[in-house]
This record gives sequence, C-alpha cells and structure tokens, in this order.
Amino acid sequence: MKYYGITPTPKPRMTQSDKWKKRPPVARYFQFCNEIRAAGFELPDHGASIVFYLPMPKSWSRKKQLAMNGKPHQAKPDLDNLLKALSDAVYNDDAHIWHYKELTKLWSICGHIAISTDDNINAPDCSEPNESLYEPRINAMLRDIKRYRQQRIEAKGGK
Repeated sequence: MKYYGITPTPKPRMTQSDKWKKRPPVARYFQFCNEIRAAGFELPDHGASIVFYLPMPKSWSRKKQLAMNGKPHQAKPDLDNLLKALSDAVYNDDAHIWHYKELTKLWSICGHIAISTDDNINAPDCSEPNESLYEPRINAMLRDIKRYRQQRIEAKGGK
C-alpha cells in the first residue's frame, strides 16, 4: 500500500471565469493537482483500492477526534468528486481506467491518500453468454427469451 501525504480535495464545478478569477475552491483544487503531479502519483488502470483520509475540523475536541479517527466519512465532499479530482490530476484523459476494487473515505487526524493494487484482476470471457455473470432476474429473462425463440422455431415447423 502506498501512502501520499496529500490532503484530498474534491473537484469543484468550474466556469469560464475561473481561468482568471480564482475562487478559493478552484485554487485549492489546482494546488491539489500540482501536489499530486509533483509527488509522482501513480494510479493503475484497474484493480486499485483507494482510501481518502479526510482531516477532521480543528474545532472538534480531542476526545471527538480520537473517537472519529478511522470512521466512515459520511459528509461532503462526495466520494465521486474526490475520485474525479484525483484521476484528472494524474491523467489528462482517464478513459482507460476501467475498474476500481474499492473506494473509501474515512476521517483522519491529518489528510492523506492510500492506494493498494491487485494485479490479479482479469476480465471475464464474454465471447459466449455466461449466465453466471448475470443477476437472477436477468437469468429468468434470458430463459424466457430462449423459450420464446424455441416456440417460434417450432411454430414455423423447424427443429
């Protein structure tokens, strides 16, 4: 597992005026991108488990901070905005990323990002329909389609 001592920052909604009018969330995002690039951050295209450790507010008591350390972070920023900021900072075009094993955001005393990889993930062979890949409701639907096709063939006098 690799740890990067960079505080996660979500990707903000940006407008055209943000090119010259640097709002604080946009400035924080660009600073985050620069830190990620300077750290030589590597993000695999599949099988990564990413944990965003978000810092607790300084206004929290020490007792509350100790109680919440490592607990799930269920407030803003959204997990998808954190991931979007990270992948946009690492890649100009992140279309080649096809699988994340796990995405988590947790409370922490100080913010950082942890990534672990699993290179043993292979895509299933989908050259032939494999019913074990589908949910039970889809399996039932596939059986109905096969039954309907068989009835049409028998009605036409075929096999």
